[in-house]
This record gives sequence, structure tokens and C-alpha cells, in this order.
Amino acid sequence: MPLPKNLLVVVDCSSSMQDMAKSFVAANLVLYIQQRYLLPSDLDLNDPTIIKWSEGIGSESIQMELERGWFSTQGSSRTGPLVAHIDEIRSAENCIAPSILLLSDGCWKDAEMESLYQWVRKSKLQLNIVSVGADANHPVLKKLATNSRVYAPEDVSLAMNFLSEASV
Repeated sequence: MPLPKNLLVVVDCSSSMQDMAKSFVAANLVLYIQQRYLLPSDLDLNDPTIIKWSEGIGSESIQMELERGWFSTQGSSRTGPLVAHIDEIRSAENCIAPSILLLSDGCWKDAEMESLYQWVRKSKLQLNIVSVGADANHPVLKKLATNSRVYAPEDVSLAMNFLSEASV
């Protein structure tokens, strides 16, 4: 099954992700996603982008070897910088509606979640979410996901497949 051509993997690196080794789980999920994309296959893909989301934003190609410090956690997840960064990627790549895979615990301020929810709906983005951590805020994550489903870390491949089906 082909994967979406314009996949953005957003990794929540806010301070809540330092509890219960959540940043370690997220880093391993990114490693899995990298390996899935980089294995020889007949997939016709642009390089997916990995976006680090906390108070600031950082992004790298899926082909970059990310240093352990790249996943360091700090501050809170702010919607404004994330939205601006994704909109910038969308315009630079002439991509109207990319698929987004969010790796997060969903422990955000209500105003940030509501802002992100409104932007996702307005932008007509496909957003699947993989919950990270036993304390993940499933009601918030479920509301935000475009398919109203939250995937467990071991189901990251399934989440990617559903994004692929939605992008066709």
C-alpha cells in the first residue's frame, strides 16, 4: 500500500514528554518511520519531513540522522509556530493538504488545542495521532484526529496506512 507523498511527522517535544520516557518512545517511533521510508521499495515518495514541536520549531528530512539531543524536551507546545511552519512547508512544496502524523501525549493548554483543532479543520489536513505515554490525554487527541481515532505506539504502521488511504 503506498504511503502519502507529503507526510509531515510532528513530534511533540514539550516538557510533558520528558515524563515516563515519552521522548524516548517518540524517538523510537521516528526511527521506525525512517526505516520504513528508507527501505528499498517501489514507493514513489518525496522525503517526508520530521518536525520537532515545542516552544520553537525544528524540522529535518526523514533521511537525516537525528542526534539524541534533537528530541530534548522543553517548554510547552505552541500552536502558532507549528501552524506557521507547516503553512510555510505547504506553500514551498506547493502542497495543498499534506498528511500529518502527530506523536504526542496531548498534554496541552486548552487554548492551544482548540487553536490547532480549528486550523486542522480549516486547512482540510489529514491528521492521524499516535498517543505517547500512559498519561496521554486521549479525549483531546481523539477530538483533534481527523478520523477520531488515536493509535497506540505499536500501531504506528496502521496510522501511516490510514493516512495513505486518505491521501488517494
